Amino acid sequence: MKQSASGRKHQKEKRRNILLNSFGVLALIIPLTWAVIGIYKYEKEGAEEKNDYKASHPGIEKLIDPNKVCMATNAFMNGHEQMLVPNQEGNFYACSQPCISTIQLSEVERYAIDPVSNNRISKAKAFICMHPDRSGKVCYFESKENHIEFVKIHKNER
Repeated sequence: MKQSASGRKHQKEKRRNILLNSFGVLALIIPLTWAVIGIYKYEKEGAEEKNDYKASHPGIEKLIDPNKVCMATNAFMNGHEQMLVPNQEGNFYACSQPCISTIQLSEVERYAIDPVSNNRISKAKAFICMHPDRSGKVCYFESKENHIEFVKIHKNER
């Protein structure tokens, strides 16, 4: 039995619609897949950089030279020497002109709280180590003994 002209036309139209729908789906899937892969790679590289950054910091058991810390932001500056900010209370260090001004003008910024004794201490006279979260922040101690006690408390957090 032969198909009528309208039946063949309907069959042809149906194939055409299936083909167009298939191309439409591909047109959506390909860019979305590309975007997901790009985001995955970006996040993976970011995580690797963050791990490399954290790995470049000394451990909390190691004392840090004061001139490697910006005392206005309480940040370890990856071993780069900071600018000296002399003061009658001692020598402070800062990474930039705004930080120098902050240290010179704000007494609050020249002091820290020892996390072991909870005493207020001058950053110029403090023993300094990395914060256990390894984010780049530092902790200040009034004595080596307090630093050692701090290390004992936090040694299992790494």
